[in-house]
Amino acid sequence: MPLPTNNSRPSLPYTPDQSLPNNQRFNLLGKRPPTAQMLDAEFNSLQDDVNMLAHGINEVEAGNIPGFDDPLNANKVLKTDGHGTLSFTLINSNQMAPNSVVEAALAPQSVTSPKIGDGAITSAKIASDSIQNRHLQANSVNTNELVDQAVTSEKLAPISVQTASIEDQAVTTDKIADRAITTAEIADRAVTTAKIANAAVSTLQLGLGAVTTNELSNLAVTNPKVALKAIRDTNIDAQGSATSTVLMATGSGNVSFNKISSASFDGSLIQDGTTLGSINGYSLGAVGGLIFCMFQIISGSDSSLQWKGFNIRRATCTMEDDFGDCLVTVTYRRRSPGHLIGFAASNIYSPTYSDTGFTYRTPHHTTASYLILAYLPEGS
Repeated sequence: MPLPTNNSRPSLPYTPDQSLPNNQRFNLLGKRPPTAQMLDAEFNSLQDDVNMLAHGINEVEAGNIPGFDDPLNANKVLKTDGHGTLSFTLINSNQMAPNSVVEAALAPQSVTSPKIGDGAITSAKIASDSIQNRHLQANSVNTNELVDQAVTSEKLAPISVQTASIEDQAVTTDKIADRAITTAEIADRAVTTAKIANAAVSTLQLGLGAVTTNELSNLAVTNPKVALKAIRDTNIDAQGSATSTVLMATGSGNVSFNKISSASFDGSLIQDGTTLGSINGYSLGAVGGLIFCMFQIISGSDSSLQWKGFNIRRATCTMEDDFGDCLVTVTYRRRSPGHLIGFAASNIYSPTYSDTGFTYRTPHHTTASYLILAYLPEGS
């Protein structure tokens, strides 16, 4: 239906001095309102333009467009370039609004590969389980395409996991099946100390001669670890020990080389006929009363003196000078038969002997002194 071209308007003329360009039209009035004549002139000009446009549209007919009767333009649509030029063209993506083609507008099998643009098929367009192995190109599935924990044991081919595929510290105990790792799977020198669990190495895992001195910690060989008769004289280190000292217990679970003291003798075991062997080169036979006396200061001095002995009646220890020396005086239970020798002594200085006893000096702040006297039969 043609557009009307006779829209009515008031018969008021508009002249250039009343209808001015838009940017100057009312500026000349300042703050005054436009006149009625000025407003009528504006509306008259607009109405004349509308009538002129309607007349032009009504004059357009298909027969007036060049190329409308060309068979090559069949099924094409008319397009303008915006500069007054019209042409016939097929519909392409440039003429289509977004989402304008719906499923109902497509014929079956009408969308072929050439009709699909690159990158047009997104994940949302792909149905579940529709992509098969034959749709995948070689090496198309890389790390970014795999979701976490997607590669299970069934997906791994035999001997497919190489060293380069395993991160450091990735293989934990939970990942290893029982007896899965044999000698062939372990690289040379790969099992370090940190890889061995506590108490995991037993006698069966140790080769002959594998445990040397370097493998033994200090104090690691305890008594239960030593076989019977395994320690020989060559295994006892006596370096630094004094001549004629013997190996004796210290009372604290250890042993050391020391000279024999009175504490090493049990007086009840010394009886007539006891043989002690050799003293200072003298051969001692089985004669009565070979050990004459034994004496040892345990602690203290003066009234606090503590001592023990064999064949000793009385003992005193008094401070003698400002240097801390003590004078020890000892009286025998029975008189000396003569020929006494010092069998063992410690911290004994300036001793004097008589038939009834002996005296000596000893430092007050040193290890407690002791003395063992033996006698030789006359003529020995």
